[in-house]
Amino acid sequence: MKTLLVYGSPRDPHIRRVAQKLTERNVEVAIYSPLSELRTGADPVSWLTGADSEDVRLGFPKLSGEAVPIDARNAVWWLRNKVRLPGVFDEHDQRRHFELDTREAFVRSCITATGATALNGHPLAPSLSKKIIQLSTASALGFSIPRTLVSSSKRDVLSFLESNPNAIIKPLHASDIPAISTRGQKDISTLISIMTNELTLMEAQEASEDEFLSAPMIIQERIEKDYELRVVAFAEDALAYRVRSQSVPGATLDWRRAEGAPDIIDRNRIELDDSARTFVKQFLQRSHLDCGVFDFAVEKTGRTVFFECNPAGQWGALEPDNGDPIASMFAKHIAVMCAG
Repeated sequence: MKTLLVYGSPRDPHIRRVAQKLTERNVEVAIYSPLSELRTGADPVSWLTGADSEDVRLGFPKLSGEAVPIDARNAVWWLRNKVRLPGVFDEHDQRRHFELDTREAFVRSCITATGATALNGHPLAPSLSKKIIQLSTASALGFSIPRTLVSSSKRDVLSFLESNPNAIIKPLHASDIPAISTRGQKDISTLISIMTNELTLMEAQEASEDEFLSAPMIIQERIEKDYELRVVAFAEDALAYRVRSQSVPGATLDWRRAEGAPDIIDRNRIELDDSARTFVKQFLQRSHLDCGVFDFAVEKTGRTVFFECNPAGQWGALEPDNGDPIASMFAKHIAVMCAG
C-alpha cells in the first residue's frame, strides 16, 4: 500500500477529515506543510543525485507529529495547499515567502523526478482548468453556459452589453489580491477577493479606454437563478448540495459574500439529474482531472447552467454535522490509488 503524501496545512479541515478516513482504511498519511510554522513535527527532506546514483529521502510527520520515513517512489501525492501570503512587510514575511516558494518547488520536482502519482496530476490539467477552456469544454459537451465575452476592448464590451444589458463582470484568473497596508503599518488581513459584480452599459461607457486595457475580464449575461448547486465529484461519484443564494441578502450575485450566513447551504444532499451527472463525469475525463468542485446555477425554468470547476475547491462547509460523506468519498478513491 502506498503512502498518501499531502502538501498542505495540517490545520486544513479538508485534509484532516480525509486523513482520518484513510487511517480507518489502513492508508498511511503524511503531511508536508507549505510553511515550517504550520508543521506538526520535523519534516526533513534530502535529494542526493550524481552520475551513478539518486536518492530521495522524505521524513514527513503525520497529523500527530510522529515522523514517517517515506519511499518517494511508492507514494501518491495530494497537492492541497491553500496558504496564500500578502505583501512583504518584514524579514519574517520574506522568510515565509521564501519557504512557500521553495517547498512547493521541491514537491513538484519530486513528483516529476520520481514519476509519482498525484491527484489531478496530469500534465494537461492546469491549462485545461483555466476558465475560458472550462467554458469551451462544457459547451462542447452540450451543457448550458452563460453567454460570455473575455475582453480588454472597450468597443467589444460595449457591443456585448448592448445585446446583453443584464450582465456581470468577474476576474479571468487572479481573484485574490494582496491587501493594502495603511500608513506603513502591516495589514492584518491576508488577501482581498475580487468577486462577481454587476456591469451596466452606462458604467462601461463612462470608463476610460485605459481601464479596459488594464487586463482582460470575463463579461457574462446574468443568469436569473432560482438557486445554485455546488457539486463535489471524484471519478464517477458526485455529491450535490443546494446553495440558497437568492434568499440571503448580499449573496444573489456571488454567494461567497455571505458564505458564513446560517442556512445558506442546505447540507441535505440532492440528487443530480442524469444529464448533469453524466456531464460532471465527462468533464472530469475531458479535463484529465480525478476530482473537482463544480458550481452551477439552476434557473426558475429548471435549466442548469455551468459556471466553473475548481480542481481544489472548498467543500468542508457542505458536510452535515452528523456525517462526512465527501471526506469518505475522497478516502475511497484515494485508497484505490494508493493500492494501485
